[in-house]
Amino acid sequence: MTDCTILKPALDSLRAEFGCSRMFDSNTLVVSTGRYYSDGDPVEVYVRPQPDVTRLAVSDGGLTHSRRTLYAADDLSSRAKTLWDDIVQDFGVLEFSDRIYATGPMASAADLIGRIADVCLALDSVRLLSDGSRRTFASKLSSWLKDEGGFDIKAESTVSDRFGNKQKFTAIIETSEREVLVQAAGGRGVQDLKRPAEHAYFAFTGLSEDRWPMDSRLIVIEHLVPRTAYQRKAARGLLDRLAEVAHVGSFEQQLSLSSFINRGSDGQRDLVTNSYGQVTSGLQLD
Repeated sequence: MTDCTILKPALDSLRAEFGCSRMFDSNTLVVSTGRYYSDGDPVEVYVRPQPDVTRLAVSDGGLTHSRRTLYAADDLSSRAKTLWDDIVQDFGVLEFSDRIYATGPMASAADLIGRIADVCLALDSVRLLSDGSRRTFASKLSSWLKDEGGFDIKAESTVSDRFGNKQKFTAIIETSEREVLVQAAGGRGVQDLKRPAEHAYFAFTGLSEDRWPMDSRLIVIEHLVPRTAYQRKAARGLLDRLAEVAHVGSFEQQLSLSSFINRGSDGQRDLVTNSYGQVTSGLQLD
């Protein structure tokens, strides 16, 4: 007969995802809920008990609204706003000053923590219905290369591949030593990155290595912070695949990008987990 003992390792692993720590404000606790947004960021809630510890308030700390701003979805469409309000009402939570919260007796702490975590995930998906369009990562990367990086960008970034097809890249940088072909792969998490990464892989695969050697190829991913073992494995596979056709860097490691563009490669194509010229270590996937 099958019973729940076969799931004990899995359940123990899930429980290990939960945690609690105290903020600098000694009256507030931060609880890691074991849940994650689609981009890999953890869902954390803030718990503030009353002095007599009989009741508590649990909130998202304003993170849900902050993520809307991050994705340039501040102004929700009428359809999205209706859905947002319906979710808040259905979950039985309140909204005040850009915070989602709920209050109750200490005996209901588990329910309140779980409810706020779940409503955060539900509300985070509403931004997808926004009429506002997020500034593309390619535009963001191009601006950084030109304005902050100080690199010389060619006006035309379309090149011909080995098969006679035209491929449009994000930028071609001219340095004193070589040209560097740059392709942006926008997305905040492994799943979001999958399609732009596949496009970048396809575009670089068709190029001639005589005209565009590996030291002149760079794919820049936007954001990759895998939290779970599954996400880390998927991220490792994605980076290994891209490194077959180009050097791969992260926009969050801009010193590493600048070092590669200015000085070329030190032999390592994965600049995300093997940081190049960066003060801090690269992303850990193992």
